[in-house]
Order: sequence, then C-alpha cells, then structure tokens
Amino acid sequence: MATGLYSDKEKRCPAYSKKYFSRGILSSQRSETTNKSVSRRLHKTQGLCDFYREFLDVADKWRSKESGEDYQCKVGNRHLAFASVKLLIHAKELYTIELYLMFEDNFIKGAACNHKIVSYEPPILVYHVWRLDQDFIRHVVTFNLEENIVDFTCKGFTESELLCAHSLRIFHIHCVETVPPSYLVSRWTKAVMYTSVDDDATNEAKDVSPCVWRTHTIRNFIRIVNSSQNDVVSRKVVDSAYDDMKKEVENLIGSIDLSEEPEHEESSTPSADYVKNPTKRKEKYVRNDRLKSTMEKQCNKVKGWKKRQAKFSDKTKAKAQASVQGENEIPPGGNLFHLMSHDLGLEVFVPDDYFGVNYIPFTSS
Repeated sequence: MATGLYSDKEKRCPAYSKKYFSRGILSSQRSETTNKSVSRRLHKTQGLCDFYREFLDVADKWRSKESGEDYQCKVGNRHLAFASVKLLIHAKELYTIELYLMFEDNFIKGAACNHKIVSYEPPILVYHVWRLDQDFIRHVVTFNLEENIVDFTCKGFTESELLCAHSLRIFHIHCVETVPPSYLVSRWTKAVMYTSVDDDATNEAKDVSPCVWRTHTIRNFIRIVNSSQNDVVSRKVVDSAYDDMKKEVENLIGSIDLSEEPEHEESSTPSADYVKNPTKRKEKYVRNDRLKSTMEKQCNKVKGWKKRQAKFSDKTKAKAQASVQGENEIPPGGNLFHLMSHDLGLEVFVPDDYFGVNYIPFTSS
C-alpha cells in the first residue's frame, strides 16, 4: 500500500504544495488557525455578511500584529545589546526607574557617537565627540584618568543633573564601571524614597508616614472593638479609654468635630424588575476594547509630546548648524567646536601633518 502511494506522489503532492496550481489550497495548520480565530467571533445564527466582516477584522488584526513585530525586529532590543555593561548595572541599582531609563537613553545615544583624541597631557585626555552626519558643531570633552572626572561643553548635566551622551561615551571607551560620586544627585536615587522627612510629627512617629500609621492604627482599633463587642465590662473599658484618649488629643490639637454627616435620602423610585443594559453598551460588530482612563490618556499624550519635542529639537539644531556652516568660511579639513570655557562662541581646529591639531580663533564673516 505504501509503495503504491509513493509511486503516485506526483499526482497527490500538488494538492498540498504551492509549487503547482492548487487553486489556493493552504496547509491544514493555516486553515485551523483561521478557523480558531474566526469561530470565536461568530455564532451559528449569523449570516455570510457577518462572516465576511469578521474575517476582514481578523485579517487586519494579523497584519497589524505582523507590522508591530517587523518594527520591533527593525528597532532591535537595546536591553539585550547593552545587557552586561557594568555602568548601566550600577546606574540601575542607584537611580529610580524613570531616571534610569533617561540614563539608558543617553548611554545608547553616546554609543552611536564618534570620538577623536585631540591632546594628551597625563592624566588628562581631550576628546572631540560628535554624531556622524548630524552634528556639524562638535563638542569637546576632557577626561581625568586618575579621578574619572569629565568636563564637557555640552550643558546637559547642568540642565538635568544627569550625565549626557558625550560624557557617557568617554566613560564607556575607558571601561568605567561605576557612576562617579561627584555626578550623583541624591534626589534622583532610590535612597531618597526611604529617607525620613524633616517633620517633627514624622520624627516622633518613628519615621512612619501618616498614611501608614493611620492604616495600622485603624486595624488595631478594629481588632480591639471586635474582641470586646460580646462582653459588657470590656465595652465599658473601651468607652472610658476612648473618652480619655479624646480629651488628651484635644488638649494637643484642639477640639475634634465628631458630628456624623447627614445620610442621603434614598430614592423613592421603585427599581425595575428587569436588568437594564449598561450605560456604556457598545453596538453590534464593535470590538470590545478596554476603555482608557483619564490618567492613561494624559500619559500617552505626554509621551507623544516628548517624541515630537525630540524630533523638533533635532531639526532645529540641524538648521542652526547648517546656517552657521553656510555663512562662515572654514578652512579645508577644519571643524567647529564649542568653547571649553562655556562661553558663547566657537573655535576651529584644523589638522596638521606634524603636530596633530592647530588652534585657529574663529571670527564670523
């Protein structure tokens, strides 16, 4: 029997292969996947138009998922690319989550930068750092090998108190494994979340926050009341202790208003005997997606604004640098750099065959 089937393989295989004309027949695995995806959305009472509409919805969902996977494959996983960098591991232990993500973004931007040694006077190295095809005006970074201290023309650390991409580039090429203490700001670290607040009330309460103390005290009083509710003598002890505690607290913070709030009058409208539809009921053929909260909408809006801000800043910077390049004459092979004195102005470095670099004062035309 098996020999007979093998001898007729040329007649049977084209029905399951795309090499020959098969009138669009797919493999059983694809058919089962389609059947499973569509059957979840359909009912036996629905018609052919409903099936066609749901099938198009499923196909669109597949295409969207495939596009997302293609984008993730194109962008890559940066966490795996820099998984074993000691500097990032140390920063992850120090900074909070939000600050660490900013630190990681600066590190990745710095990894894409180019650098060039300008001079070396032990133990100080001077580098030129720039992004290829993006930064026409380059930055100057000085690095102290003994103390792991950098000085840079970029003012990123002054603005955010977080190391910029240019300094992290120099730290990375010199294999610096920890963030230098001189560049650590206590308010960005995890330790600030566990420190006590400078408040007399908090210090007297043994550095316990008010919300934690309130929850813990309520639980203790509930246990005492529940244990004393079945004994008359215990009730009297709890009532007398409550009166004494109330007097002592009023002597410290003033009178306490214990009047109960008036109860809201119940509606006299009789409830219906049938179950009504929910207020946010969706129409037929509408996907049952989860509704987004106000906080989630605001977070998404801020994320989009940050992305647009980054793109706008890059475009504005490119236009400004291009205008400087067009208005001023720069010697062949020369490059513009920011002043190390952090003043307004630029300087030009021109390569030399004998001494490496020549300094030329920059004067705008």
